[in-house]
Amino acid sequence: MPGCGRAALALLASHLRQALTGPDAVALVDTESSYGETRPVLDVVASCLQQYGIDAFSCHLGDLVVEGDVVIAHGRRVGLVHRYFTLSELTGTGSEAQAGRDVLRGLAASGTPVVSPLSTSCFGNKRSLALLWSSEVRSSMTPDEIDVVERLVPWLAPLDARPGEIHDAPDDILAFCLAQRDGLVLKPAFGVGGKGVVIGSEVTDEQWRDLVLGVDPSRYVVQRAIVAMPEALPKDALGATSSWRVNYGVFHIGHSFGGGFVRAAPADGSRVIAEHSGARMGCLFVGGPCV
Repeated sequence: MPGCGRAALALLASHLRQALTGPDAVALVDTESSYGETRPVLDVVASCLQQYGIDAFSCHLGDLVVEGDVVIAHGRRVGLVHRYFTLSELTGTGSEAQAGRDVLRGLAASGTPVVSPLSTSCFGNKRSLALLWSSEVRSSMTPDEIDVVERLVPWLAPLDARPGEIHDAPDDILAFCLAQRDGLVLKPAFGVGGKGVVIGSEVTDEQWRDLVLGVDPSRYVVQRAIVAMPEALPKDALGATSSWRVNYGVFHIGHSFGGGFVRAAPADGSRVIAEHSGARMGCLFVGGPCV
């Protein structure tokens, strides 16, 4: 794992170095409201990047001051922003979201690169996964590609799907959701960490109906529920184990494997593996060569 960690950092440093256009610093940036929680992690990442010759430091969006083509934070000139905030954090109506959008416009006008650009957020929108089940995209796939999708991507559809838009979806998607509660999951299209996810079998018919009919259908997807097999994880130093449900995340840097992480929750609780309901997070230890 230490070798894989160094390899991932070297990849990240190389990626940032290619995006830099001068000798200025790299700012690791989160929103102001999240920075208090994420700062310790960002400071560690900045320290690690410094070992690879990257002048890096952490700050929040409110620290960035754009003056023409110059960006300053904490008295230092910033040549690149490595963002840790998501697009969904900037789509609200609050003052922080508006200020963040203003800063981003300033960064764009100054020519300061943002890595990764917010355009990559489309890949984190669950509606993009629904494209793999759309009739139009499916018609362009090879049989092998269709097989991969059906094995690895649970069926899902936007809650506002039009008749015929999604393969295997009925014309009335809302009526289908209400009738098939036990086998479905309702998810915000944007979101991380399990926030807002509701498993149909864990709520009543009335609660499910209120949710399905009460949300903005353009901002939600419905997915066929998958029951993850529990995994036995160490419980104590004596070798005892307990059952947990585990969610694996993998990072991509450029076109290379950049490490991973796990999010896990006790198997006897909710099937939503969410940080806000007590899920634990940790590193993904990799055996063998890092590829």
